Amino acid sequence: MTRMLAYGTNSLIMALFFSSLHFTDFRIGLFMTLTLLGDVLLSLLLTLIADRVGRRRILTAGSMLMVVSGVCFALFENFWVLLFAAVVGVISATGSDFGPFRAIEESTLSHLTKPDTRADVLAWYITMASIGSAIGTEVSGRIVEVLSKREGWTLLGAYHAVFWLYSAMGVVNVVLTLLLSDKCELKALGEKSEVGGAEEAEILLDEMQSGDDHETTHSQPTKPPKKPSMFAQISTETRRIMYALWFLLIVDSLADGMVGYSLTVYYMDRKFAVQKSTLGDILSSAYILSSISTIFAGPLARKLGLINTMVFTHLPSSLAVLLFPIPSGLILTVILFFLRAGLNNMDQAPRSAFIAGVVRPEERTAVMG
Repeated sequence: MTRMLAYGTNSLIMALFFSSLHFTDFRIGLFMTLTLLGDVLLSLLLTLIADRVGRRRILTAGSMLMVVSGVCFALFENFWVLLFAAVVGVISATGSDFGPFRAIEESTLSHLTKPDTRADVLAWYITMASIGSAIGTEVSGRIVEVLSKREGWTLLGAYHAVFWLYSAMGVVNVVLTLLLSDKCELKALGEKSEVGGAEEAEILLDEMQSGDDHETTHSQPTKPPKKPSMFAQISTETRRIMYALWFLLIVDSLADGMVGYSLTVYYMDRKFAVQKSTLGDILSSAYILSSISTIFAGPLARKLGLINTMVFTHLPSSLAVLLFPIPSGLILTVILFFLRAGLNNMDQAPRSAFIAGVVRPEERTAVMG
């Protein structure tokens, strides 16, 4: 929640901050793209080694990178310096939870819960994250509005102050991760390496295994054991499940990346010239609506199934995004934005529960990353 509060401050001001520095729209888009790419690569690397190095150590290291990135944004205004700090460090350009944190935390929650309650627990995890984002955007909007009106302060100076707040939240995150117990670690659990029993996985597994019946008919010579690697080892069966899901996730992420909350706020600011405090209220309300709707993801998943819940909640959200450019007034635009925000996160807990249920416990962190 603390981390998402920090991310929430960024989601409101990031694109506006760049605009006040007179960066072109091309540079703003380039920054968002390269930052997301850097976050993905960093997340991939850290989640692959998290279970070997230690989940708490990786979370602590990621929190320290948050502090460094926040300080860079608070002190510097050069595009390339900011880009380097964002790509190498941890800063949310869109307000979404990218980086290694979420994969590690969801993997930890998944192995601390039973399959029948996993979707509910993950739904509450996402709910609390959305509440943190709501608080962050509201605080960010108020800080910018108050400071920019004070004598001696500029709008740009107010944005820098918000990044100091982001850095401070990183320090709080470091302290909180240091307080986690060793129950968070994979080795403390002693789980059996078995694929979970999500019912929806049967279709995927049956299709993938049907083509393998003719294989392994002859005994293979025993190979010498491999040396333990620092990187997580993903089994062939899990890799096949991943490949079956990758296409859908890539298309979904591609669409979400085009309409991130930072760019949406920037769009409304450019089109309707809305006050920063009002933008903060709108975005904060959207996050609150998202947190409320996510609570119902668990019960809905039990009634409809994990995959059906993902489909039936994501389609209306995508339709709202499709209609977003049409309204000429702010009110209808905000209504569509609220519709998108309210339904957009409802598929996340079922999706994480599904992935956690169809892969081995020791592979969850790497696969979720």
